[in-house]
Amino acid sequence: MLIIKNIPSILKLLLPFVFGILIQYYFQLIWNLTSILIGLILSLSLLLLPTIRRQLKIDSIFGFISIGTLFLIGIYSASTKVSTNQSNYFFKSNKQYYQIRISEPIQIKEKSIKIKVNVLSRNDTLVIGKSLVTLEKTEESKSLKYGDILLVYAEFDPISSNGNPLEFDYGAYLRMFDIHHQSYINKSKWQKIGNSKNLFFNFTYGISSYLGNLIDNSILATENKSIAKALLLGQKEDLDKDTLRTYSSAGAMHVLAVSGLHVGIIMYILMFVLKPTKRIKYGKQLFLMLVLFGVWFYAFITGLSPSVLRSSLMFSFIIIGKEVERETSIYQSIMVSAFILILIDPLVIFKVGFQLSYLAVIGIVYLQPKIYNLLYTKYKFFDYLWSITSVSFAAQIATFPLGLFYFHQFPKFFFISNLVVIPLAGFILAIGVCYFLLHLVPIISGLLIRLLDIVLTIMNFCVKWVEELPDSTWWGISITWYETVIIYFGILFAVFAFSLKRSKLLIYSGLTTVLILGSFMLSSYKTKHTNEIIIYNIKDEIAIDIYYGSKNLFLASKELNNDENKLLFHIQHYWHYKGGKEGAFKHFDITRLKSPILSFNSNTYSILDRSINSETYSTNYVVIGQTDFISQSVLNKWKQNNTTLIIHPSCSYTVKGYLRKNYPSYLQFIIADKGAFITTFSF
Repeated sequence: MLIIKNIPSILKLLLPFVFGILIQYYFQLIWNLTSILIGLILSLSLLLLPTIRRQLKIDSIFGFISIGTLFLIGIYSASTKVSTNQSNYFFKSNKQYYQIRISEPIQIKEKSIKIKVNVLSRNDTLVIGKSLVTLEKTEESKSLKYGDILLVYAEFDPISSNGNPLEFDYGAYLRMFDIHHQSYINKSKWQKIGNSKNLFFNFTYGISSYLGNLIDNSILATENKSIAKALLLGQKEDLDKDTLRTYSSAGAMHVLAVSGLHVGIIMYILMFVLKPTKRIKYGKQLFLMLVLFGVWFYAFITGLSPSVLRSSLMFSFIIIGKEVERETSIYQSIMVSAFILILIDPLVIFKVGFQLSYLAVIGIVYLQPKIYNLLYTKYKFFDYLWSITSVSFAAQIATFPLGLFYFHQFPKFFFISNLVVIPLAGFILAIGVCYFLLHLVPIISGLLIRLLDIVLTIMNFCVKWVEELPDSTWWGISITWYETVIIYFGILFAVFAFSLKRSKLLIYSGLTTVLILGSFMLSSYKTKHTNEIIIYNIKDEIAIDIYYGSKNLFLASKELNNDENKLLFHIQHYWHYKGGKEGAFKHFDITRLKSPILSFNSNTYSILDRSINSETYSTNYVVIGQTDFISQSVLNKWKQNNTTLIIHPSCSYTVKGYLRKNYPSYLQFIIADKGAFITTFSF
């Protein structure tokens, strides 16, 4: 009941502000600073004159102006956060000389170096903006550091979606970080000209790198090294795909990303260890200061990543609220910390980590005591197990709809894996922090690193055991954003129906279930009665899906058919959406087609690619992949037949330029520009 009665005081401030951010983000309105300032001044004037407000009875006017002002501030803050709205944004559509500064530690990939940069100048003009830059991998590029300034001659391209149905939108993900353009720069087009770094962040990055090297050079098993770096320091670059899949399927993925779980464990360890200090004079104040220092010290040694900063701020407010012993302070503290984060970075509300962190914490704080009280046992060991299990259930109830929406799977045995990984994560964090602090003491550090290796091995074994249980994961689940919202309303109605003992709310929860089932049935009906052809936007790979209702024939090279990671990233989510977890019912090697002509409902498609054939055909559509030359006579023939050219990303720049110059633009569909080619057909 507390959450219903007391949270609105903060929500009255937070909701209109967030609504303004959402409106600006999705509709890109243009507002000037003057209107914001006028609204703010009016609101503050009334706020500073409470006596006048009471005498004139204008509380409703004050409330309206306050809400309107916060809404406008939300719009303005989101507008200023997006650098593309500024007149001095760096982008130009041709090659220019730029000065760029590396803003984070570099990422060394298999064939390239990936860096995030701030753009400082274009030719002789000062500019602003962030970008993603890929450098050719050389010894010189591998030696680059945070803060290095490079002079580059480059062309930046917009980061756009591949347009493949239901594929993860990497461009939208980067826009949350205000990154809108990217560039590839080879070794002859850049040079280092200096270094300008923030000393504080340089020091934190240096500490994080130093501690990562300690783990790399330790006696830990190879697999344990990557997990230790992820769990202790948030460095996930060394995690292989099998490890990620295992932890994800077991419902233990949260231990591999330093965030709320880790900061919360550190906080509770400190609270337990430092509890005796409360007995001395000014003990409560000392206790609070030491716990806060410990939480932020941990944030510091992990490199002050965004997720750690977010969690540290949130738990700082929670511990402050808890120690001042106000009945509602924990909820208020959570909301205040969220408000501060949104004020600093309005786009944080779109980030998955932010959403999951706050939902999980609210779920644990509100639901865990209620779930825990459903079962009583006098045996301390079983009570401890039930306590951990109730935490897992509370967090899952609060976050599983978002998990389905973003990750399309649900680990059925999450409560089993969490019985192991939560306490073991606490041990690992305690041992790891002690090892970092005492690594210069030979005997103690040797014992600690061996103990850490043993605990990590036990955790890996348990997680793999859970992952290998029969049908451990419901995967291939696909829900829309509005279905996610409906599910959350259903959860809220059900939770409040039981906690407030109001049966009417249970009826509303049942109605949301009916809505969800109706949405699923409608989606299934549409799928079964829709036939479509999809030519995917995948670099260097021609991949075609031919859907007959929920069943499909997938045409692609043998290499792509066997590339599980590529299929998962680009295609499989749509397979699950259309046909459930069974996916495609038949794969066929496209290079073995006897005749590269497909016919559907009087429309014909042919494929021109050197891996398939070297002939040209007169069809309604021609997919142009890797080919060396197209004669003018063939173009003329296509023009006469009004043939639509579907130009695949594997098509060379030379051929693409030739087609753009010599073929009508309205008869060209360029997949790299427009995304996957999708059209329906009937029998």
